Amino acid sequence: MRGIITSITALLLPVLLWGQPNWEFGITGGGFMYQGDVAPSSLPVLRETRPGYGALLRKHIGSSFALRGSFLSGRLSGNDANINDRQIRKVRHIRFESRIMEAGLMLEWEPFAAARYPGILQFRRIISPYVYAGPAWYKNEVTADYTSMPGDGMWGAVRQDQVSEFPNNGFTVAFGGGLHIDLTPRSMISIEVGARPAFNDYIDRVSYAGNTTRNDWYGYAGLNYNYRFALKDRDRDQIPDRYDLCPAIPGVISAMGCPDADGDGLEDLEDMCPHAAGPRAANGCPDADGDTIPDHLDDCPLEAGPEHTKGCPDTDEDGIPDKDDECPLQAGTAEYKGCPDTDGDGIPDHLDECPEEAGVPEKQGCPYRDTDGDGIFDDFDDCPDIPGPEALKGCPDTDGDGIADKDDRCPDMAGAPELKGCPVITEEKKKLLTAARIGIEFETGSAKLKPQSGKILDGIAEILQEYPTYHLTISGHTDNRGDAAKNLTLSKQRAKTCRDYLVAKDILESRLSSQGFGQTKPIASNKTADGRKHNRRVEFDLTVPEE
Repeated sequence: MRGIITSITALLLPVLLWGQPNWEFGITGGGFMYQGDVAPSSLPVLRETRPGYGALLRKHIGSSFALRGSFLSGRLSGNDANINDRQIRKVRHIRFESRIMEAGLMLEWEPFAAARYPGILQFRRIISPYVYAGPAWYKNEVTADYTSMPGDGMWGAVRQDQVSEFPNNGFTVAFGGGLHIDLTPRSMISIEVGARPAFNDYIDRVSYAGNTTRNDWYGYAGLNYNYRFALKDRDRDQIPDRYDLCPAIPGVISAMGCPDADGDGLEDLEDMCPHAAGPRAANGCPDADGDTIPDHLDDCPLEAGPEHTKGCPDTDEDGIPDKDDECPLQAGTAEYKGCPDTDGDGIPDHLDECPEEAGVPEKQGCPYRDTDGDGIFDDFDDCPDIPGPEALKGCPDTDGDGIADKDDRCPDMAGAPELKGCPVITEEKKKLLTAARIGIEFETGSAKLKPQSGKILDGIAEILQEYPTYHLTISGHTDNRGDAAKNLTLSKQRAKTCRDYLVAKDILESRLSSQGFGQTKPIASNKTADGRKHNRRVEFDLTVPEE
């Protein structure tokens, strides 16, 4: 039973210890601020701030939350002489002093508090923001002075304030925020500011002589010093007595505060092997492989095995223990140190790249093969699945141009090595393509071809049919007259017109591409008519196809 309790408590211990310490006591000193009918401005000011002090008690209820009880005492004051409004200073001349006491219970949220305790029994100094809110009760003893008021129409309202039985206590909601700054694991300071609505207009005992539609407020800003209470720990092992199963003997967390020399989570008094870690099921003695053979009697203490091999495994049951077996997962013979030789070629399977075919040592147990039957063994054949001549390392050359098909961009047409196996374009064809550059003409400012241009494009179509593997790039250009953007668009349209014409002549679209450059690439001066004529051109560029 004690073992069960120890195990459960060990699992819960990190949760139980996260919030140490759970209680804090603090003192505070600062100033009270007032906002109401006799306030100098809509915001608190230093000249109307009065000293205050108090005490607080905090109880942590989670990693980020705490309940805080507090008691504050101090003074509030207001004086019309400090108000900027000249009319009020002229006709009212009221001032008041009060002694205020407050008791409250707030919920405090500190979102980064968990960073203060990064691990069990660990502490890290942090600066952490927090906010708080909660109900509070206050008592306010007010003394108001009207003796300096001029004798005018305000006296009626003042008299009504004097005779009214305003309550001198009430409930409010305290809220605010601040920063916690850790000094030591047991202490910290806090800087905070908070406000309290009074829910009435009587904090200053001025209501009818002031603004009856707006309630009074007060606030407190202070510097707190907090002390954290440590939990009782008689043996000083950093584990509080309430969680320590051996509160009078220093111990470790894993054994719930009891001594555990081998660190196996089983206290020494219950451990049959107190200096060798082991499982509880084995009373603390080690059996690393769990084969029921104690480690000191096990020839293979880290591997489970049968008793007849003294605890060593024989996975393939070939009579050779795994520790002496080079192939522990395959039954073999002692000749090959426990490894099999399936094809009987004298090369054990684990060293044989073809374990089911008899082979030769120089090929790591594989036989020589010639898959395509071209007389060249696959090991030396660049195209082992297709027959070819030895001169091309076993690769075919369909067009007989001395370039293997695998390297030939035009494998069905004899060509030149410098053109990657594609046929040479004749000078006559090159001249035709060059002449077409300025021979192709369009209607002025249009992408419409002139009739005579069709014959030139027909000639280009014949060239493409004669060289069916080549790719043609069509580039449109203009002179510099007119708008550059429109010239660019026109050059693209003219190049596309030529491309569409060739497609209509049964040239595959995939062999054609068109582009336009507008006036950006002149080949002659645009200052002369002849130069501009040369710049208005369509260029045709035959290129070797991609692989």
